[in-house]
Amino acid sequence: MSSNERLAIILAVLVVIYVVSLRVVLWRFLGPFARKTLVVVTLVVIAWGLFNSLTRWDRTFWGWLFASNNELAFGAMMSSLTLMLAGLVALINAWRPVALTARLPWLVLAAAFIFMGLDEYYSIHEASDVWNRLYTFNDVILVLMGAAIFAFERDVLVPLFLVIGVGMLGFGGVVLDEFSNEVPISLGVVELSCTYKTHGIFCTDLSIIEELFELGGSTLILVGFVAYAEKRQSAPRWTVTRRALAALTVFWMLWMLSH
Repeated sequence: MSSNERLAIILAVLVVIYVVSLRVVLWRFLGPFARKTLVVVTLVVIAWGLFNSLTRWDRTFWGWLFASNNELAFGAMMSSLTLMLAGLVALINAWRPVALTARLPWLVLAAAFIFMGLDEYYSIHEASDVWNRLYTFNDVILVLMGAAIFAFERDVLVPLFLVIGVGMLGFGGVVLDEFSNEVPISLGVVELSCTYKTHGIFCTDLSIIEELFELGGSTLILVGFVAYAEKRQSAPRWTVTRRALAALTVFWMLWMLSH
């Protein structure tokens, strides 16, 4: 079995597990708009994965656009967009007439995800030699903010989506990123590394799995925040929130395409 065939099987299995998990475990927590958002973004991500598989050896524009290891290509734009939208919704969720202590976790989440959205496209972290440690620390802070929201509101919705999403982001963006780039990963007494091939798959080809984990994780976080807003906001305010999401989507995509 070739490397491409092995990779295709792994991708298919991961997609099936992801979709089934969404439907069986997480679907019941979502309102109508959050469900539509999840379906649309998931279909876009799956379509990107298919186009990546079809064009991965192309030396044309399409091969570049759908490549998983190009910082300014479609995958990076989608990750950046979902993270920016998550930051916006977190900021909106913080803008409520409640005590500052209850709003603070949302403000931290907003700042973190807006920065992560910028970093995903502009690769700000590349200037640091310890970016993986910084992102690991950042992931811990995000999980703690989810715990704080649960402590204040006793609602499992946000912590659940946040923990799963951050876990996927961390695994894809830190662990698989280094693994696919053939950088040794130290896990205490165990060191993992990929040199040229692992289990019959080229190390560099694992970048598509890395990107899928990142996209899946950022999508879940966005959807969790949207579901919270949909559940808590009044009808007029929810209308404003949806318009803000649409406006940021158009603006940020146009910004990335023009830069």
